[in-house]
Amino acid sequence: MKEKKLYRSCKDKVVGGVCGGLGEYFDVDPILIRLAVILFTFAGGAGVVFYIIAWIIIPQDPMCENAKEGAEEIKAHAQNIAKEIKKTVEERGSQHGDNRLLFGAIIVIIGALFLLQNLFNINLWSNFWPIVLIILGLYFMLKSNRR
Repeated sequence: MKEKKLYRSCKDKVVGGVCGGLGEYFDVDPILIRLAVILFTFAGGAGVVFYIIAWIIIPQDPMCENAKEGAEEIKAHAQNIAKEIKKTVEERGSQHGDNRLLFGAIIVIIGALFLLQNLFNINLWSNFWPIVLIILGLYFMLKSNRR
């Protein structure tokens, strides 16, 4: 049978893990131990003294250190994934620039065709949309060149 050792808890910790560790050791709900510490605190201050002494004497659970190392590994892995995602987004952003250039060129061509069709018949309203399309196309083409 495995020998039980008293440690401060890192899983069930409010201040220093003393009550959580005592709860794990005695197989009692740590809330009951916390209530007892609070009662002894109001009944003369012994609860605070007990808690501080227990915090100093009882060692921290060694599994907490392993959990911290594991958390650091997870954090490093998450940072690597974030870098890969950022790289992918930047690559796709450059593809969107190519799509904007193509879309702009199509708009300019359609606008130029409308304008050529309407050159023989001068009507301000019919020339309005081709000019708008040409301006939009030029805007998208210039916007893609800036990136």
